[in-house]
Amino acid sequence: MITLGGNSTIPATGQGRVLVRINAGDYERAVLQDVLYVPDMGGNLLSVSHFARRGAEMRFKGEGYKLLD
Repeated sequence: MITLGGNSTIPATGQGRVLVRINAGDYERAVLQDVLYVPDMGGNLLSVSHFARRGAEMRFKGEGYKLLD
């Protein structure tokens, strides 16, 4: 279950891994673990608190961000 603003919820119907390309100077492949499949979601979300619990650091500047792991 995904909790959104206003405490509304959307069910997640699956969980798995997703292969992504990240820009680390050159583009490299990375795998995101424990990704939730939420078919009713209109787009993709990235959970800052999920990454923080796993020891990653996120830096925000302007309209961009950097994920440091």
